[in-house]
Amino acid sequence: MLAAIGIDAVRHVDRRAGHLALAALPLMLAAHQIDEAFVWWGLQGHVPAAVGQVATWVYLLFAFVVLPIYLPATVRGLEPPGWRRTLMGAFTAGGAAVAAVLLVLVSFLDWDSDVFAASLDLELASADLHLGDGVYGYLAVVLDNGLEARIGEVLGTEDAQR
Repeated sequence: MLAAIGIDAVRHVDRRAGHLALAALPLMLAAHQIDEAFVWWGLQGHVPAAVGQVATWVYLLFAFVVLPIYLPATVRGLEPPGWRRTLMGAFTAGGAAVAAVLLVLVSFLDWDSDVFAASLDLELASADLHLGDGVYGYLAVVLDNGLEARIGEVLGTEDAQR
């Protein structure tokens, strides 16, 4: 449904670049939903683990890096010159700062670490996540667990021994 709306929006957009960026958003979100399906299929073992891992990275990069920059930049592109456009520039810069922090945090995840895998298995089992919880519930556990394990490894704390 999102893809159909996106195709229609892109077909009917005028020639202004800002309008095209906004009209493309449903297509981008549709692609994000398709990617989410591969994340879940990877968790359920319906696709190879490598496919699920790549899908998770794509999902994280889109949600944590692309969207925080793309959305305010798109709105900024729609605004005429003036104080609101300047304000949206500040929001775009803020989105870029948030995206940079999240990118650094996500880059610390060591997917192949035994500590990460073991602690993630325990966390997912105790979290009792279901498909209805959405991929963000899963990703929150992954990020929390992966960062905790990585920080534990770096600091040599007991968390690294879990």
